[in-house]
Amino acid sequence: MSGVSHQSTISGGSPADVAAEARRAIEETQGRRFLLAPDCSIDPQTPEANLRALVETARS
Repeated sequence: MSGVSHQSTISGGSPADVAAEARRAIEETQGRRFLLAPDCSIDPQTPEANLRALVETARS
């Protein structure tokens, strides 16, 4: 369970940064045996737009 940095990207990056990092992780694993997430927890202060970018990238 990983793909997006919980220390920098998900909480401090832009939605475009989140989407780009998520896409790279999906491409590297070819989407197999992979759970796209910012590690095992999400900071409550994470911008909603970043969470939406993560979900939208996973769905596309």
